Amino acid sequence: MSIAKSVQHLAEDTVEVTAPIIAISMLSAAIFGMIDALSYLFAEDTVTGVLRSTGLFSESTLPLMVGGISTAAALFIAILVEKWLAARFTLLKSPYIDASGIIIGTILVIAGVRIYNKMQTTVTLKAKPRKPSEKAASGTRHNYAVL
Repeated sequence: MSIAKSVQHLAEDTVEVTAPIIAISMLSAAIFGMIDALSYLFAEDTVTGVLRSTGLFSESTLPLMVGGISTAAALFIAILVEKWLAARFTLLKSPYIDASGIIIGTILVIAGVRIYNKMQTTVTLKAKPRKPSEKAASGTRHNYAVL
């Protein structure tokens, strides 16, 4: 069975499944995946510190709670985005589309983080050492001049 037929079979409404409808539905799910990954990425340290200070969670349950909070925040935002998209476009609800979109969104965030880290490393490697007689203008102890 083709993907379009299996998606049509699982679709809640009897709409004609076309590539644009699948793409917009996948975009909706990818947005959720990106929001979930970004909220976990940026909130992990802060939320972990706050939850650890409460003493209510062990080291094994703490990541579960952080992941749950991250997913709840992502769901809240993603449902608002999905409602906005649904008011303008026809969306399909299918586990194939949702699962694929979430994975794609997460992969996009991972790729973005890797590119950002690579750019940061490149900037650091392009710094050239100062001559010992020059003092750093900022008063730091680092002996590098930024190109």
